[in-house]
Amino acid sequence: ASDNVRVGLTAGILGEYLPLLATAFDRGKIVGLLVNQVSEKIESGFDASPGNVLKGITTKGGHALMHIPSIILQIGKRSLLRADTGEDSYTNPPYGQVSLVNVAKNKAGGGNPDHKAKLFITYGHGVDDYEALSDYLLDTGLVRTTGGWIGYKESKWHGKANFLGDLRGNPGLYT
Repeated sequence: ASDNVRVGLTAGILGEYLPLLATAFDRGKIVGLLVNQVSEKIESGFDASPGNVLKGITTKGGHALMHIPSIILQIGKRSLLRADTGEDSYTNPPYGQVSLVNVAKNKAGGGNPDHKAKLFITYGHGVDDYEALSDYLLDTGLVRTTGGWIGYKESKWHGKANFLGDLRGNPGLYT
């Protein structure tokens, strides 16, 4: 059971000393970035006594951190990006992922909480700006779609992959 106590120890220490850190950050005009994985329950398997299963051990301090920060971003993985080869795309190895970022708390000004952003993250390169831009253009109707065709002014592309290829190859064309 000692391993179960150590799991929540870091969150407990942060929950206890974070108000002191927040005061020091505020006085020194310092921005601090803390990454915390909130764990509600841990299914730990078996404890020392034979046949005794530990279920639902709750880590302490996981939600205590939510009261101190000015901005809280919740990031979750939505799906994997795989190359479309025309056959079963689940057999292709992933080259990235789609993540949804939700602003859970914003006391810093400049916006309200509950804003969402969809990020396309390519492994080895980071956030794909062009994929996010193309989704924004499609969602807002700034480019028109007809079946599998995407059109902007006088230009037309068959499929999103061709549209993205032209957008990446000519970034100044649409600014």
